Amino acid sequence: MKKFSRLSVSGSLLVIACAALATTVIPPSFDDLVGRAEIIFQGTVTDVRSEWTGEGAQRHIMSYVTVKVEEAIKGNPGASVTLRMLGGTVGAETMEVADAPKFKV
Repeated sequence: MKKFSRLSVSGSLLVIACAALATTVIPPSFDDLVGRAEIIFQGTVTDVRSEWTGEGAQRHIMSYVTVKVEEAIKGNPGASVTLRMLGGTVGAETMEVADAPKFKV
């Protein structure tokens, strides 16, 4: 009976360890990010606006950040680029996303 208990505990620990490995997220390297990017640019933020979007349980705040392109490093971004990002402030309501950048004009 002791052998069966040890075997059961060992098997359970193995299953837990495998499940933990399956949920590990490996961040991409800088080279991978650059390789997959369609455009890379440097610029100045010219506008930031946030608004509610969606309905019911899907309602959330999105922010739109417009950047004047000063230097195109990869691709052809054009004169300006507007980034759409989750989170922001609308009136007294703020929705923050952990580790997301914050932009100001």
